[in-house]
Amino acid sequence: MQQQQASSAEIKRVLAEREIASEPELGPEVVARFRRLLDAAEERIQQTGGVKHDDFW
Repeated sequence: MQQQQASSAEIKRVLAEREIASEPELGPEVVARFRRLLDAAEERIQQTGGVKHDDFW
């Protein structure tokens, strides 16, 4: 089950990165920040089983 969740999360991550990267008005710094947020969210999910809204604010 955990492997399936990881695969699903990775697929969602790749799709989201492609969508963000395809936006012409977004610079590389925005994409890099988005990737850092995704990394933090994935780490939080693995550690605690969930993400709280205030984890990133």
